Amino acid sequence: MKTATLAGLFSCALMLVGLFFDSHPASAHYKDFNVQSETAGDVVAATGEMKESTLKKFMLHAKEHIESLDFVTASRFRQEMRREGLWKSGSIYLIVMDPEDGQVFIHGNDREAEERSLFSLPTDTEGIDIASLKRLSAAAVAAAGREVCLKYDDSGTQRWSCAATYFSGLDFGKRLLLVAGYHHDKLPARTFAQLPGSDYKPSITASEVRDRETLKKFVEEAIKAYKVFSARHCVDSSDPMTCDLSKTSLYRPVMRSAEGPWKSDQNAVYLFMMYDEGERVIFNGGNKSLEGGSLLVTDANGVHIGPTIIKEAKEPGEDGFFLYLWDDPRTEEDDVYDPGGAPGISPKLGYVKALDLPKSDRVIIFGSGIYPKVEKVEKGCAVAAGTASAPKAAVFNLLLIVSAVFPAVLLRNRSRCNRT
Repeated sequence: MKTATLAGLFSCALMLVGLFFDSHPASAHYKDFNVQSETAGDVVAATGEMKESTLKKFMLHAKEHIESLDFVTASRFRQEMRREGLWKSGSIYLIVMDPEDGQVFIHGNDREAEERSLFSLPTDTEGIDIASLKRLSAAAVAAAGREVCLKYDDSGTQRWSCAATYFSGLDFGKRLLLVAGYHHDKLPARTFAQLPGSDYKPSITASEVRDRETLKKFVEEAIKAYKVFSARHCVDSSDPMTCDLSKTSLYRPVMRSAEGPWKSDQNAVYLFMMYDEGERVIFNGGNKSLEGGSLLVTDANGVHIGPTIIKEAKEPGEDGFFLYLWDDPRTEEDDVYDPGGAPGISPKLGYVKALDLPKSDRVIIFGSGIYPKVEKVEKGCAVAAGTASAPKAAVFNLLLIVSAVFPAVLLRNRSRCNRT
């Protein structure tokens, strides 16, 4: 059980971009579809010849849902695909991937398999029948949207897997492959040097972010890296319109690794990315489980965080900086359990910048943030910014942050922080 003294109130002042959780509850089963509504549980229960038939209907059921999704319902459906229920039961689940190279975008059983290419694995990788998956993908492409089912080897047992291609206009505007029934072991772990993008050397790292100037430089460097990564997957590197933007997700693992330059656990600094439409988070370097959610939350001071981020990132004349309250992952003393609200009361200075996407009306917003540092003393607390080596200007800036947000936090949380 948490306790807090009046002095502990001051220690409620650390914070980071733990940004973004799914504010939508799990949606009910969609209605009025023509395909029979077989579920993952129905496939598990089926036996004999009914197994393939039921699996095929289950896959078509999921495909009809996916093709009907809009920008908002797509986020909820992705969450449902990963939960035990309609779309997942034991070894029966769904995978969405690129039929050309096996890049996984959604995996119903293993989130670590997402943002990786299955076809790049050695064909003798234990517990993964890569050859059969490639044949299934090629057959589905040749079938041009019609369903196909083939058997594969699941750790020595022959099982059915079904797949069909469909066009995704929501994120990548390309043909994707929906697979049902294909089960494999966990993918082998990779070292940092094996991650795509590990060779990129930014001009500033997360561990060097201390103040407004370095925070801005860090976010701008991330945008530069994004463009470099995109250019690696272009027909013509000088023409962004020829780039396959879906391939930028292959570089997310390196950007969320604490071994790399884009995340610092000590400083509580990392990157996040979101779309302007639907305020949907597409990347969070601190908490992968928050990706896919919408930032429609309000902090303890009444700041509407999602709309504020979009406004600061897109409107001419704005400098991209803003103050708000959030949860610092380094401490539990600032937590707030308020559905629809920000999950913490620690002050944070955020910086965001927008980037127009080629071949799309959407804008992707890059951001990061820094937190004031609070040190406990015998009576009360002493507030300090950054580290002993931080510039005086950085100390002054962060002291201003604390003084700006502290009165509201004090009034709102006096009773909570005075409990012993």
